[in-house]
Amino acid sequence: MKHSCDDEHNFISMHLKEFVTLAHENGMLVFQAHPFRNGMQIIKPSYLDGIETLNGHLRHDSRNDIAAMWAKKYDLLSCGGSDCHYAGEFGTVAMLTDKCIKTNAQLVKELKNSPPIVLTEELL
Repeated sequence: MKHSCDDEHNFISMHLKEFVTLAHENGMLVFQAHPFRNGMQIIKPSYLDGIETLNGHLRHDSRNDIAAMWAKKYDLLSCGGSDCHYAGEFGTVAMLTDKCIKTNAQLVKELKNSPPIVLTEELL
């Protein structure tokens, strides 16, 4: 990004609408991770490009089924992730593409193409 985290661009205290505008101006997408997990508050869909519809955290109920329905209802992009915080938790979810992704711009393009998202055990 061309912006640093200074007084004008304090991303943590920035209002979400302002952050989304800044993200889009810089070629980024905004996704909400595990929006239906206990303790989370779903973000207004008009602020989002997408949501995480497959979260592979081993000890949380992320209600992936509800997230997938929400994405469909509000025409949001989907992403998935392993939600790895400790050793042994990585690689539970994969987003499949035949492209070699090396830049953020390539990742954004692939996310917009809605790559398939799977639990890695389904690949075995």
